[in-house]
Amino acid sequence: MSIKQKVSLLKGMLCIAEAYKEGQINAAANRNGMKQSNMSKEIKNFEQFIGIQVFSRTHKGIILTKDGEQLWSKICTVEKILYDLKHFSEIDNKISGSIRLWVGEGIGSAYIASYLSSFYDKYPDVHLDIKCTLETPQLLNDIDIAFVYEQPPQDAIVLLKNTLKFRLYASKTYLSKFGHPKDLNDLQKNHKICSRKDFAHNWPRWSEFLSEAQHITATTDASSMLYSLVKDGVGVSLIPSCIAKIDPDLIQLNNIPFEINHTFWAISRKEAKDLPKIRALINHLKEMSSTIFD
Repeated sequence: MSIKQKVSLLKGMLCIAEAYKEGQINAAANRNGMKQSNMSKEIKNFEQFIGIQVFSRTHKGIILTKDGEQLWSKICTVEKILYDLKHFSEIDNKISGSIRLWVGEGIGSAYIASYLSSFYDKYPDVHLDIKCTLETPQLLNDIDIAFVYEQPPQDAIVLLKNTLKFRLYASKTYLSKFGHPKDLNDLQKNHKICSRKDFAHNWPRWSEFLSEAQHITATTDASSMLYSLVKDGVGVSLIPSCIAKIDPDLIQLNNIPFEINHTFWAISRKEAKDLPKIRALINHLKEMSSTIFD
Protein backbone atom coordinates (compact mmCIF):
# COMPACT_ATOMS: atom_id res chain seq x y z
CA MET A 1 0.00 0.00 0.00
CA SER A 2 1.40 3.40 -0.95
CA ILE A 3 1.84 6.30 1.47
CA LYS A 4 -0.90 8.16 -0.38
CA GLN A 5 -3.33 5.28 0.18
CA LYS A 6 -2.37 5.02 3.84
CA VAL A 7 -2.93 8.76 4.34
CA SER A 8 -6.33 8.49 2.63
CA LEU A 9 -7.35 5.61 4.90
CA LEU A 10 -6.23 7.50 7.98
CA LYS A 11 -8.20 10.60 6.97
CA GLY A 12 -11.24 8.46 6.37
CA MET A 13 -10.99 6.80 9.78
CA LEU A 14 -10.63 10.14 11.54
CA CYS A 15 -13.62 11.58 9.66
CA ILE A 16 -15.66 8.51 10.65
CA ALA A 17 -14.62 8.94 14.29
CA GLU A 18 -15.63 12.61 14.36
CA ALA A 19 -18.92 11.95 12.56
CA TYR A 20 -19.83 9.13 14.95
CA LYS A 21 -19.02 11.22 18.03
CA GLU A 22 -21.20 14.07 16.79
CA GLY A 23 -23.97 11.85 15.42
CA GLN A 24 -24.08 13.96 12.25
CA ILE A 25 -21.58 14.50 9.45
CA ASN A 26 -22.47 18.19 9.11
CA ALA A 27 -21.86 18.89 12.81
CA ALA A 28 -18.56 16.97 12.71
CA ALA A 29 -17.43 18.89 9.63
CA ASN A 30 -18.27 22.25 11.22
CA ARG A 31 -16.42 21.35 14.41
CA ASN A 32 -13.31 20.44 12.43
CA GLY A 33 -13.36 23.35 10.00
CA MET A 34 -14.31 21.21 7.01
CA LYS A 35 -17.03 21.32 4.40
CA GLN A 36 -19.66 18.64 4.84
CA SER A 37 -19.13 17.53 1.24
CA ASN A 38 -15.40 17.03 1.85
CA MET A 39 -15.95 14.97 5.00
CA SER A 40 -18.61 12.89 3.26
CA LYS A 41 -16.22 12.28 0.38
CA GLU A 42 -13.45 11.09 2.74
CA ILE A 43 -15.87 8.65 4.38
CA LYS A 44 -17.18 7.42 1.03
CA ASN A 45 -13.64 6.90 -0.30
CA PHE A 46 -12.79 4.89 2.83
CA GLU A 47 -15.92 2.74 2.46
CA GLN A 48 -15.16 2.05 -1.18
CA PHE A 49 -11.53 1.16 -0.45
CA ILE A 50 -12.30 -1.45 2.22
CA GLY A 51 -15.63 -2.54 0.76
CA ILE A 52 -18.05 -1.89 3.61
CA GLN A 53 -20.72 0.64 4.55
CA VAL A 54 -19.85 2.27 7.86
CA PHE A 55 -22.98 4.34 8.57
CA SER A 56 -26.72 4.01 8.19
CA ARG A 57 -28.67 7.25 7.90
CA THR A 58 -31.66 8.03 10.13
CA HIS A 59 -33.88 11.08 10.37
CA LYS A 60 -31.80 12.13 13.38
CA GLY A 61 -28.37 11.58 11.86
CA ILE A 62 -26.13 8.53 11.50
CA ILE A 63 -25.58 5.24 13.30
CA LEU A 64 -22.97 2.54 12.80
CA THR A 65 -23.80 -0.45 10.67
CA LYS A 66 -22.82 -3.93 11.86
CA ASP A 67 -19.61 -3.64 9.84
CA GLY A 68 -19.06 -0.18 11.26
CA GLU A 69 -19.35 -1.50 14.81
CA GLN A 70 -16.64 -4.06 14.11
CA LEU A 71 -14.47 -1.30 12.67
CA TRP A 72 -14.97 1.05 15.62
CA SER A 73 -12.50 -0.66 17.98
CA LYS A 74 -9.79 -0.33 15.33
CA ILE A 75 -10.57 3.37 14.92
CA CYS A 76 -10.30 3.85 18.69
CA THR A 77 -6.89 2.17 18.58
CA VAL A 78 -5.75 4.55 15.85
CA GLU A 79 -6.98 7.57 17.81
CA LYS A 80 -5.11 6.41 20.91
CA ILE A 81 -1.90 6.00 18.92
CA LEU A 82 -2.28 9.53 17.53
CA TYR A 83 -2.97 10.87 21.02
CA ASP A 84 0.13 9.14 22.39
CA LEU A 85 2.26 10.51 19.54
CA LYS A 86 1.01 14.03 20.14
CA HIS A 87 2.04 13.79 23.79
CA PHE A 88 5.15 11.69 23.30
CA SER A 89 7.48 14.51 24.32
CA GLU A 90 5.38 15.21 27.43
CA ILE A 91 6.11 11.90 29.11
CA ASP A 92 7.69 13.17 32.28
CA ASN A 93 9.17 10.82 34.83
CA LYS A 94 9.96 13.80 37.06
CA ILE A 95 6.30 14.22 38.01
CA SER A 96 5.49 11.83 40.81
CA GLY A 97 3.67 11.57 44.10
CA SER A 98 0.17 10.77 45.30
CA ILE A 99 -3.06 12.58 44.43
CA ARG A 100 -6.01 12.24 46.79
CA LEU A 101 -8.94 12.13 44.39
CA TRP A 102 -12.51 12.36 45.64
CA VAL A 103 -15.07 11.37 43.04
CA GLY A 104 -18.69 10.33 42.87
CA GLU A 105 -19.33 6.75 41.77
CA GLY A 106 -21.16 7.95 38.67
CA ILE A 107 -18.59 10.36 37.35
CA GLY A 108 -15.85 7.99 38.45
CA SER A 109 -17.03 5.26 36.10
CA ALA A 110 -18.42 7.58 33.41
CA TYR A 111 -15.54 10.02 33.16
CA ILE A 112 -12.42 9.32 35.20
CA ALA A 113 -11.77 5.58 34.96
CA SER A 114 -11.90 5.37 31.17
CA TYR A 115 -9.05 7.83 30.68
CA LEU A 116 -6.52 6.92 33.35
CA SER A 117 -4.57 4.53 31.14
CA SER A 118 -3.44 7.33 28.82
CA PHE A 119 -2.63 9.49 31.86
CA TYR A 120 -0.31 6.81 33.27
CA ASP A 121 1.35 6.48 29.87
CA LYS A 122 2.54 10.05 30.37
CA TYR A 123 3.05 10.05 34.16
CA PRO A 124 3.84 6.51 35.29
CA ASP A 125 5.09 7.58 38.73
CA VAL A 126 1.91 9.34 39.86
CA HIS A 127 -0.25 7.41 42.32
CA LEU A 128 -4.00 8.11 42.58
CA ASP A 129 -5.65 7.47 45.93
CA ILE A 130 -9.28 7.41 44.75
CA LYS A 131 -12.18 7.72 47.17
CA CYS A 132 -15.35 6.82 45.30
CA THR A 133 -18.44 7.83 47.23
CA LEU A 134 -21.91 9.34 46.92
CA GLU A 135 -21.03 11.88 49.63
CA THR A 136 -19.50 15.34 49.17
CA PRO A 137 -16.21 16.12 50.95
CA GLN A 138 -16.83 18.22 54.03
CA LEU A 139 -13.28 19.52 54.34
CA LEU A 140 -11.07 20.53 51.42
CA ASN A 141 -8.04 19.43 53.45
CA ASP A 142 -9.26 15.85 52.93
CA ILE A 143 -8.64 16.01 49.18
CA ASP A 144 -6.32 17.24 46.44
CA ILE A 145 -8.98 17.12 43.73
CA ALA A 146 -12.70 16.53 44.18
CA PHE A 147 -15.35 16.13 41.51
CA VAL A 148 -18.65 17.49 42.79
CA TYR A 149 -22.16 17.87 41.36
CA GLU A 150 -23.17 20.85 43.48
CA GLN A 151 -22.01 24.48 43.32
CA PRO A 152 -18.55 24.46 44.94
CA PRO A 153 -17.95 26.29 48.24
CA GLN A 154 -16.43 29.78 48.04
CA ASP A 155 -13.04 28.69 49.38
CA ALA A 156 -12.65 26.04 46.67
CA ILE A 157 -10.55 26.58 43.54
CA VAL A 158 -12.43 25.48 40.40
CA LEU A 159 -10.05 23.59 38.12
CA LEU A 160 -12.56 22.31 35.58
CA LYS A 161 -16.25 22.63 34.81
CA ASN A 162 -18.22 20.53 32.35
CA THR A 163 -21.61 18.98 31.70
CA LEU A 164 -22.68 15.36 31.46
CA LYS A 165 -25.46 14.88 28.93
CA PHE A 166 -27.75 12.00 29.85
CA ARG A 167 -29.83 10.46 27.06
CA LEU A 168 -32.01 7.38 26.71
CA TYR A 169 -30.19 4.19 25.70
CA ALA A 170 -31.05 0.54 25.24
CA SER A 171 -28.92 -2.43 24.25
CA LYS A 172 -29.22 -4.32 20.98
CA THR A 173 -30.28 -7.33 23.02
CA TYR A 174 -33.16 -5.41 24.56
CA LEU A 175 -34.31 -3.90 21.25
CA SER A 176 -34.22 -7.26 19.48
CA LYS A 177 -36.35 -8.78 22.23
CA PHE A 178 -38.83 -5.98 22.96
CA GLY A 179 -38.67 -3.75 19.89
CA HIS A 180 -37.83 -0.06 19.53
CA PRO A 181 -40.07 2.33 21.55
CA LYS A 182 -42.20 4.40 19.18
CA ASP A 183 -42.38 7.48 21.40
CA LEU A 184 -42.21 8.61 25.03
CA ASN A 185 -45.68 7.30 25.83
CA ASP A 186 -44.88 3.88 24.33
CA LEU A 187 -41.68 3.78 26.37
CA GLN A 188 -43.56 4.53 29.59
CA LYS A 189 -46.45 2.14 28.97
CA ASN A 190 -44.87 -0.85 27.26
CA HIS A 191 -41.16 -0.97 28.03
CA LYS A 192 -38.92 -1.87 30.95
CA ILE A 193 -37.16 0.99 32.72
CA CYS A 194 -34.05 1.00 34.92
CA SER A 195 -32.97 3.96 37.04
CA ARG A 196 -30.56 5.21 39.63
CA LYS A 197 -32.26 6.16 42.89
CA ASP A 198 -30.88 9.69 43.00
CA PHE A 199 -31.92 10.47 39.40
CA ALA A 200 -35.53 10.99 40.47
CA HIS A 201 -34.46 13.05 43.48
CA ASN A 202 -32.18 15.34 41.48
CA TRP A 203 -34.15 15.62 38.26
CA PRO A 204 -37.88 16.51 38.49
CA ARG A 205 -38.34 15.73 34.80
CA TRP A 206 -37.09 12.18 35.27
CA SER A 207 -39.20 11.82 38.41
CA GLU A 208 -42.24 12.85 36.36
CA PHE A 209 -41.29 10.33 33.69
CA LEU A 210 -41.00 7.52 36.24
CA SER A 211 -44.37 8.40 37.76
CA GLU A 212 -45.99 7.40 34.46
CA ALA A 213 -43.76 4.38 33.79
CA GLN A 214 -45.60 1.05 34.07
CA HIS A 215 -42.61 -1.29 34.30
CA ILE A 216 -39.73 -0.05 36.47
CA THR A 217 -37.66 -3.21 36.38
CA ALA A 218 -34.65 -2.20 38.50
CA THR A 219 -33.44 0.65 40.66
CA THR A 220 -29.88 0.95 41.94
CA ASP A 221 -27.66 3.42 43.77
CA ALA A 222 -24.63 2.70 41.53
CA SER A 223 -23.97 4.01 38.02
CA SER A 224 -21.79 1.03 37.16
CA MET A 225 -24.66 -1.33 38.05
CA LEU A 226 -27.12 0.77 36.03
CA TYR A 227 -24.79 0.64 33.04
CA SER A 228 -24.54 -3.15 33.34
CA LEU A 229 -28.31 -3.50 33.59
CA VAL A 230 -28.84 -1.55 30.39
CA LYS A 231 -25.97 -3.25 28.57
CA ASP A 232 -27.30 -6.69 29.54
CA GLY A 233 -30.75 -5.90 28.13
CA VAL A 234 -32.67 -5.58 31.40
CA GLY A 235 -34.20 -2.24 30.48
CA VAL A 236 -33.91 1.30 29.10
CA SER A 237 -32.35 4.13 31.06
CA LEU A 238 -30.52 7.44 31.04
CA ILE A 239 -26.79 6.97 30.38
CA PRO A 240 -24.10 9.65 29.90
CA SER A 241 -23.70 9.99 26.14
CA CYS A 242 -19.93 10.47 26.42
CA ILE A 243 -19.68 6.86 27.58
CA ALA A 244 -22.61 5.20 25.84
CA LYS A 245 -21.72 6.44 22.37
CA ILE A 246 -18.38 4.62 22.38
CA ASP A 247 -20.07 1.31 23.24
CA PRO A 248 -21.35 -0.21 19.97
CA ASP A 249 -23.80 -2.43 21.87
CA LEU A 250 -25.78 0.55 23.18
CA ILE A 251 -28.27 2.34 20.94
CA GLN A 252 -29.52 5.85 21.63
CA LEU A 253 -33.29 6.25 21.31
CA ASN A 254 -32.93 9.15 18.88
CA ASN A 255 -36.63 9.31 18.12
CA ILE A 256 -37.40 10.23 21.75
CA PRO A 257 -36.07 13.76 22.46
CA PHE A 258 -35.36 13.29 26.15
CA GLU A 259 -32.12 14.75 27.52
CA ILE A 260 -30.97 15.86 30.96
CA ASN A 261 -27.81 17.90 31.48
CA HIS A 262 -25.91 17.76 34.75
CA THR A 263 -23.03 20.11 35.57
CA PHE A 264 -20.00 18.95 37.51
CA TRP A 265 -16.89 20.71 38.82
CA ALA A 266 -13.35 19.63 39.66
CA ILE A 267 -12.18 21.60 42.69
CA SER A 268 -9.02 21.85 44.77
CA ARG A 269 -7.35 23.79 47.57
CA LYS A 270 -5.46 27.03 46.88
CA GLU A 271 -2.17 25.56 48.08
CA ALA A 272 -2.57 22.42 45.93
CA LYS A 273 -3.91 23.75 42.61
CA ASP A 274 -0.51 24.59 41.11
CA LEU A 275 1.33 21.45 42.12
CA PRO A 276 2.73 19.80 38.95
CA LYS A 277 0.99 16.50 39.61
CA ILE A 278 -2.37 18.26 40.04
CA ARG A 279 -1.98 20.34 36.90
CA ALA A 280 -0.88 17.26 34.95
CA LEU A 281 -4.05 15.35 35.79
CA ILE A 282 -6.40 18.29 35.25
CA ASN A 283 -4.81 19.24 31.92
CA HIS A 284 -5.11 15.64 30.79
CA LEU A 285 -8.80 15.49 31.71
CA LYS A 286 -9.46 18.85 30.05
CA GLU A 287 -8.01 17.59 26.81
CA MET A 288 -9.99 14.39 27.00
CA SER A 289 -13.12 16.46 27.73
CA SER A 290 -12.70 18.28 24.44
CA THR A 291 -13.05 14.98 22.59
CA ILE A 292 -15.67 13.07 24.60
CA PHE A 293 -18.22 15.70 25.57
CA ASP A 294 -20.73 16.92 22.99
